[in-house]
Amino acid sequence: MGQAGIFGAATGEKYATLTATKIQTNFKCTEPSAFPSINGQFVALTIDVTTSSNFAESGWPSLAITSNEFRGWDSAGKKLLDPIGNSTGCVKSSELLESPIDPDKSQSGMIILDVPAGAGSAAFVVGGFEGSYGWEWHW
Repeated sequence: MGQAGIFGAATGEKYATLTATKIQTNFKCTEPSAFPSINGQFVALTIDVTTSSNFAESGWPSLAITSNEFRGWDSAGKKLLDPIGNSTGCVKSSELLESPIDPDKSQSGMIILDVPAGAGSAAFVVGGFEGSYGWEWHW
C-alpha cells in the first residue's frame, strides 16, 4: 500500500499512476439501502489515480476503474467467482472512484469489493481482460 503502480509503455513512457492509499477490511456500508455482504465482508480500497496528457497513446481513450475490473482471491489463493457481490450501492456514488478517468486528470475514490472474511487479495486488470497486466493489493 502506498507504492505507486505505473501503467506505461516498454519505452518508459508513463500513462497513469495508481496508488492505494487505504485498505479497509470489514467495511461498513454507509447507504441505508445497502444489502449485506454475500461473501463475508466488504473491503474498501481508496485509490489515487493520475493520468497523463498523452494517455490516449496507450491504446485506450480513458482509464476505466470500477469494481468490474477487479479480480479477487481468498486467503488460500482460490479465485473468487464474484468479488462484486452486494457491493453496488454500499456507499454514495460520489465516494467511489470516478470512472472513466480522462487524460490529464487526477481522481481519488473508493472501490468496494464483497469478498470472504479474513485475509485476501484483489487485482485491478487493465480493461478487465484476463491475462492483461495490472496491480494487486493484499489485506
